[in-house]
Amino acid sequence: MDANEKRRVPETEVTERLRAETFFMRARGYHRLGRFEEALASLDEAVAADPTYIRAQAARAHTLRRLGRLEEAFAAVNRVLEVEPNNAVALATKGTLLQEQGRPQEGQALYEEALAAASPEDLSLLHYNFACFWANAGDVARLREHLALALKLDPGKKSVAAVDRDFKKYVEEEWFLELTAL
Repeated sequence: MDANEKRRVPETEVTERLRAETFFMRARGYHRLGRFEEALASLDEAVAADPTYIRAQAARAHTLRRLGRLEEAFAAVNRVLEVEPNNAVALATKGTLLQEQGRPQEGQALYEEALAAASPEDLSLLHYNFACFWANAGDVARLREHLALALKLDPGKKSVAAVDRDFKKYVEEEWFLELTAL
């Protein structure tokens, strides 16, 4: 083989997982920018690279929900929960889906279960999403509590919160401006 020829590295479980994680991280970037179609495409690539990557499958369900594809989101989140019943991100996503179906008590119970099962790396995301849940329910006290926790854990979410559609009616409130100030 001449020096200019590229050698193909054989696909292994490690390289498949690394490819999946790369697509997952790309999807997170698109998601933060509100580019949900592109996020979904990256998550589809992540799952194709490693079908056992449950985190990507849970994020895929959440992204389908953001795209308004609720039936697909329910099917995706239920598949994740069949494999990993205590997956905090999937539980929270299902909680939001139930809220959107007019079943807020069931949704709240799943969010509380999600917070109890959460790993430290997921706590900021879950508190942020629970803040969105309470914003949509109109419970300002709980919205403030969970948003403050989310932003304390991940101050980088301040710019995301400032433009999040779930918080639209609160963006001029003094408490909201203080929480999201950079």
